[in-house]
Amino acid sequence: MDRFFDALVDKLYLQSIDHFVNYKKHLKDYTIVIIVALFLRSMVFVIYTIPTGSMIPNLMIGDVLFADKFYYGLKLPFTDEIPGMRLKPIQKADIGDIVVFRAPREDLFYRITLFITEEQKAESLLAVLNAASSFKRPISWEGKKVNYIFENPSRNIILLHHSVFEKYKKDILSKDAGFSIANIDEQTRLMTYSSTPNPSIFSSILDAPLAGASIIASVFLDTPFGSLYKAILVCFLKDKNNDFIDNFISFNLYPNRYVDMTKDFVKRLIAKEGDVVQMKDGVLYINGEAMQKTPLNNNLQDNFRYYKESLKRGDKKIEYTTRYLNEYTVPLEEDPRPFRSDLWPYDPTASAYQNGFSRNFGPITVPKGHFFFMGDNRDDSLDGRYFGTTPEWAIKGRPFFRILPVNRFGKIEK
Repeated sequence: MDRFFDALVDKLYLQSIDHFVNYKKHLKDYTIVIIVALFLRSMVFVIYTIPTGSMIPNLMIGDVLFADKFYYGLKLPFTDEIPGMRLKPIQKADIGDIVVFRAPREDLFYRITLFITEEQKAESLLAVLNAASSFKRPISWEGKKVNYIFENPSRNIILLHHSVFEKYKKDILSKDAGFSIANIDEQTRLMTYSSTPNPSIFSSILDAPLAGASIIASVFLDTPFGSLYKAILVCFLKDKNNDFIDNFISFNLYPNRYVDMTKDFVKRLIAKEGDVVQMKDGVLYINGEAMQKTPLNNNLQDNFRYYKESLKRGDKKIEYTTRYLNEYTVPLEEDPRPFRSDLWPYDPTASAYQNGFSRNFGPITVPKGHFFFMGDNRDDSLDGRYFGTTPEWAIKGRPFFRILPVNRFGKIEK
């Protein structure tokens, strides 16, 4: 048996060398593999692994799902963010559906810890930075005064989009800024769909060769040459941990970012264009009508409470199970201020309150060509309440089958 595996390893090693050295001979094979991979990835199906608990109890962390792209209309290749580039659907996305869709893009922000030394100068510059950041979602407000940069009530931590930081970098680092800087961290934050302009079809098509290069690079890194490459890198970065090295390889040494430029979300479709969505004390209202919510357990000692909820889809009723934190055992920190639709969506990652407006939200009206999604794990879901409504072009597919784990293998029920 050992000889068999030794022979297999030797064979694979020689094949890897042959593909690397005599790449011209295998160019046709590479081209076919790339075209097939891009076709399957762009047009046929999505394999989606549930990364968070936002859809508990119906979808669990680690569940691996198959989602087809035909059901809601096939998107043409390389037109992911371009509206209207979709073939006729078998059925349009509807109320109660569980849907895979592209999340808003993440963008770079600078988190700056500062100490004010001259209040008048500092307040003047901070006011300029706050006004320049107004394209970003607001963090908080005091009456009519809206805050886009202060991350905490003590106002010694500010959050600046990279465009604002780069524009005012000299002023921020100047001795006349009125404050001294203790620390600057780079962070990625989730944006809204409206804050990410749709690219042209030409820029989308340009991603195709970059994605192909990424696939080849990924294959290369799994060959013996790739292992040697990693080993050499480890020698140069020996003071770094394995996670750092893996991330360095992934994002700095080959363009893998072109294969997966954004995250995908899976949530339940709650409302369509023209619908008015609101939550009052944890009860969901659609167009002013409270959706039915029946408790399934009454044990006040549990950390979670489960409910059978329903949504109206025409004359039909779509039922599913939701989970909420039990406020008797897990106190909720909701934002005490009244919800303001003119400032929504807020920045969900910089809120001083853990649950924000999760149970008292809206009312908001879903705009034309958009959908409103929520997770079934109501108090622990980053969804439409925080990042806003989702445009039609972001819809990727309908999860219809659970592959893993084996004990939950089978068709996904609503």
